Amino acid sequence: MREQQTEYFELGELRAARGEKRSGHLRVTGTPYVLHATVMCGERPGKTLLLTAGVHSCEYVGIQTLIEMAAKLEPSRIIGNVIIIPVVNRTGFEARRPTVVPEDEKNLNRVFPGAEDGTESQKLAWYMEQELFSRADYYVDLHSGGIYEELTPYVYYVGNCPDETSMEAQRAAASADVPFMVRSSASTGAYNYAGRLGIPSILIERGGSGRWTEEEVRANIRDLFNIMRCWGVMDGEPLMPLEQPYRLENPVYHECHESGLWYPCVEAGQRIYQGQVLGEIRGYHGELLETCVAEHDGNVLYLTKTLWVDKSVEVVAYARICRCSECVQCKNDK
Repeated sequence: MREQQTEYFELGELRAARGEKRSGHLRVTGTPYVLHATVMCGERPGKTLLLTAGVHSCEYVGIQTLIEMAAKLEPSRIIGNVIIIPVVNRTGFEARRPTVVPEDEKNLNRVFPGAEDGTESQKLAWYMEQELFSRADYYVDLHSGGIYEELTPYVYYVGNCPDETSMEAQRAAASADVPFMVRSSASTGAYNYAGRLGIPSILIERGGSGRWTEEEVRANIRDLFNIMRCWGVMDGEPLMPLEQPYRLENPVYHECHESGLWYPCVEAGQRIYQGQVLGEIRGYHGELLETCVAEHDGNVLYLTKTLWVDKSVEVVAYARICRCSECVQCKNDK
C-alpha cells in the first residue's frame, strides 16, 4: 500500500495541495473522452481511495451519490486522498444507453484489463488501470440494478484475489447497511480486476429500474462514510449497522435459453430453495418454453422485470448462503 507523504496530490491536470479540493477534467489517452473528476488532498497524509460510478451508464443512484459527495465532502474530514469520478461511461450516460459504451457497443465492465490500442471501451478500461488503479489503495464502485431490473441492496467484495486483499475488503463491506454481502469469485469487472491487482475493492448495489431517490443516495453516502472510516480515510469509528450483512457466496446469474414472455415467481431479496421454480418463459399463446429452477438454496439478488426477454438475458441472479467454518454467521447458523 502507498501512503501519500507529499504536500499535494496530483492526477492528470488536477492538483490539490494539502487541505484542498479540486474539480475538473481527466482526458482519457487516445480517445475523445473527458471524465469529470474531483480530487481531495486531506489535511493529514494517508492512503488514497478511489470512488467511481456510472461504469454502467443508466445506474443512477451511484452517479447522484458521487455528484453530491464531490460537492459536499471537504478535505478537512479526509486522511490521505480521495478521487471521485461520478460517471465513467459518460457518453453512454448522456445518450441514455443502458450498460454499453455507445462507440463500440461493449459492456465496459467486461473488457478489463483493456488495451491501449483497443476499441473505445478497452482504452477506457486501460486508462482506469494505468491512471486510477495505479494510484489507489482502496476502491469502491457504485452500481444499481439495470434499467430493466429490480434489486435488493447488497454489497460485493473481491474474492478472486490474494487472501489479505479479500479479507480487507470484507472487513469494510461488513459496515454497509444492506441485507447481504457477497464474496465475488469473478475475474471480470472494474472492482474485481482492481482486486486482482491487490487493491481491496467493494461494489455497492442499490436501486434500479432507471431511477434514483434521495433516500437511496443518503443510504449510499452513509455506507461510504462507514467504509472510509473502516479503511482509515476518515476519522472516527464506523457506525455499524444493527445487523451486519448476511454472507452469501457462489452467485448464479441465470441466463434464459429461449426468447419469450417472462413471468418471475420470486422477488428481489427473497429466500429460495434448491429446486424452487424462480420463473417461467412462455409464448404468446401461453405455451411453456422454459422453466428457471434454483440450483441451490440462497437469496435472490436481482431479477429482470420486463415482460419480454431475449435469449441469453440474465433473468435472475441469486447467491448461496455461506456455510464456511470461519465466520461468526455460519457458526451461529449451525
